[in-house]
Amino acid sequence: MVSLLRMASLSLGAVWSFAGVRVMKEKSPDADKENIGVTRLRHGLLPGFGIFTPKATPGFGVYEGISLAIYSLLLALCIPYHESWFDEAQAWMIARDSTLFDLFVHRLHYEGSPGLWHFLLWVAIRLGIPFLGMHVMAGCVAVLGAFVWLQYCPLPRVISLLMPFTFFLQYEYAVVARSYVLTPLFAYLLLALYQNRESSPMLFCIVSGLFANCSLHMAAFSAGLAIIYASDRLRGKPSPLLAARKLLAPATVLVLFFVASAATAVPTADGSSTAANPVVETIRKSVSSQAVLPQRENRGELVSVTAEAVPPKQNPIAQAVWRAMSQGSSGNASPAHHFVIDGRTIRHLLVVLTAATASVSTSNVLAIGFLCLLAVNLAQAHLWITLLPWLLIQCCNLLVVGEAHHFGLLWIALTCAIWGLSLEPVQSTRHLILRTALYVYLLVLVILQIGWSVHALRGDVMSAYSGSQQTSAFLASLPPHVRIAAFDDDSITVNAYLPRSPYFNQHVDYWPFSRTKDPSLFLAQVIAEKPDVVSLKMSSPDQPVMYQWVKMTNPGAIFVDPVLLKLLLADHYHETHRFCGHRYFRDSSESTDCRLIFEPISKSQIVQQ
Repeated sequence: MVSLLRMASLSLGAVWSFAGVRVMKEKSPDADKENIGVTRLRHGLLPGFGIFTPKATPGFGVYEGISLAIYSLLLALCIPYHESWFDEAQAWMIARDSTLFDLFVHRLHYEGSPGLWHFLLWVAIRLGIPFLGMHVMAGCVAVLGAFVWLQYCPLPRVISLLMPFTFFLQYEYAVVARSYVLTPLFAYLLLALYQNRESSPMLFCIVSGLFANCSLHMAAFSAGLAIIYASDRLRGKPSPLLAARKLLAPATVLVLFFVASAATAVPTADGSSTAANPVVETIRKSVSSQAVLPQRENRGELVSVTAEAVPPKQNPIAQAVWRAMSQGSSGNASPAHHFVIDGRTIRHLLVVLTAATASVSTSNVLAIGFLCLLAVNLAQAHLWITLLPWLLIQCCNLLVVGEAHHFGLLWIALTCAIWGLSLEPVQSTRHLILRTALYVYLLVLVILQIGWSVHALRGDVMSAYSGSQQTSAFLASLPPHVRIAAFDDDSITVNAYLPRSPYFNQHVDYWPFSRTKDPSLFLAQVIAEKPDVVSLKMSSPDQPVMYQWVKMTNPGAIFVDPVLLKLLLADHYHETHRFCGHRYFRDSSESTDCRLIFEPISKSQIVQQ
């Protein structure tokens, strides 16, 4: 695997150098004016001390090689132990079971996602790559992203060398195999093109267009970087109109990529994905040629089975916010599981606030201090525009959906803003002090985030990230005639480890996200058939990132599907097995998620009871 990663890195470097992003061996007298790709600050954390000073030109030296080797080794050690959860398995099985035509024309509309990651999986599966290969592929993409960062990053070398080991780059967008693993690679490739005046606008737009076809949030990220690129290329030109004409053809190509992304992800009439979001529902109704079906109740959602009438112990302001949000909860639904999709403004604003700080630090004070210092530096350099990707991602978090795995995009967007800032020369001693303070602050945050990575990597190796693999082994050990049922989306994760789905009530191996076909809609009918085994999900929040400002549940809260649990208990089922995993995130875990196995109580046991 190490040789594979090495070959991939070298190949990318060769192709990228040929494309125009290359190391300048000699500098002309006007190089600093003509090519910002070789403009580097002459100050650092400790001027004149090797790794504490910025690189004068892009390049990949001994230090970078050591950093990338350690990064790759950590991934190679962790990936074989990682158990997949729903998002990872869902994409794999959709790609496995769909034709290319059905994937883009039909299936992805139910996912609400563009299709580049699914297409890559579709190709990998047709090449004979097994399920574990998806994680190896994700690791290789992550290594390429780290390589681009190490090759072209203009920050002080101690920061650039340590940055790949931060949590989102080392674990969340590397070990966990989802479309987000493409973010560092595409974002840093675009910055490498941005900083080189000789790079091709068409190449930039092609890379940006591919980036936009990964997810909604990544499309927003891509749009922000594209606007920064266009603004930079038009700024200060003697003939802006002529310069704009040169960008017209690349811009047209980019627009076509965005149209393709939107056309693939536009929601379908009977889709149940993010159905409770009013913005998504409005889009669904406006673009669907068929009547949008109403969302039926009892969709298998997890609900707290513990009383939450008393807010968790926290500061008075947080308790007041908790009460305000609790009043807007529908039915018995817990704020923990309707945190993002509830339509109330206060909830969405809290998501944005949490995303802004939680992506930087577990301490709100540290995070706000860093964001303020960065804002001051950008104001001094008149580079507010470099925050545009960050702002557009936050718009997606506010209007559509914002969850923990989206927050890493904000961290990468901040590193992009600092990358752009580092290309600008310092104009005064005051600016020098502010810039150096920002670098020191960033170094502290990087070191703290490396601690998150250590926690997550160690936890993933030492214990289960998900109970899916253990559950699949148990279900596979049952006799073929045993009738197994499940009703939640997480249940399909076991299918990735088995040759076929073990559930008699599920007709496809992936979750349909359909208002007419979701297995949760037929819960009562299936239970009435007395299945031999029923698998259901139980979740208990540990330290959810969403609780950084306001804790939404008391310690020990448990979430299950209460309708299913009530039916099982009424029909004399009891729990016989439990398979759990911890979704590691930052320095803790989001939740402990378990698959519970229920089987009927024998008649003799009923009599004894």
